[in-house]
Amino acid sequence: MKNPVLIIAYYWPPAGGPGVQRWLKFATYLGRYNFDVTVVIPENADYPVVDESLIAEVPDHISIIKVPINEPSRLASSLSRKRTKIFKKVYYLRMLDLYNAQ
Repeated sequence: MKNPVLIIAYYWPPAGGPGVQRWLKFATYLGRYNFDVTVVIPENADYPVVDESLIAEVPDHISIIKVPINEPSRLASSLSRKRTKIFKKVYYLRMLDLYNAQ
């Protein structure tokens, strides 16, 4: 009987970089040593680096479960854009007040 192992990872192929390869190799070797590996990954991840060639390295014995997430980088980007718009409005209103005060 195989021992079950659950890995929850944000970075998984097709993402690229050393963090992806670390989890991929670890999961691959666990499968070779009588472990039943299941990896939970985001369905809609926004990876900064993509390496499609790593998908071919995922062994068939690894079960992949994709779950939808609220992407943290999208949220941060959205908040940053809103903050920038507010800053610009406040800046221009202050400049207008200074101009009108003259």
